[in-house]
Amino acid sequence: MPDAATARNATGYERGTITPFGSTRPWPVIADERIRGRVITLGTGEHGVAVAVDADEAVRATGASVADVTEPEPASPYARCGPAMRSMKRSMASRRSFPLPRVRSDTMNSDTPISA
Repeated sequence: MPDAATARNATGYERGTITPFGSTRPWPVIADERIRGRVITLGTGEHGVAVAVDADEAVRATGASVADVTEPEPASPYARCGPAMRSMKRSMASRRSFPLPRVRSDTMNSDTPISA
């Protein structure tokens, strides 16, 4: 995604308001393939204002190219670790990182933890 200045220079709109409809000059429109068959919202050229449209109709009306434009998720730091390391990571994540508070009462032992 371009930075704010590049987006403004290329489209004539501020980021967050960019719309393929009514632009001062034609520019390429690329739609993510996952929008097919959905209703989507598009910017209208003003902050806080959007329009809900049928995605397939918007693609046709703008002559958009449809492609997979998702960015891959960053690799887990444990991706190269063996099964034992991944298991240890899961085990550590499930442990509490702080001791349970203790309470004193006439009916409880002072070492009785407060139940969650």
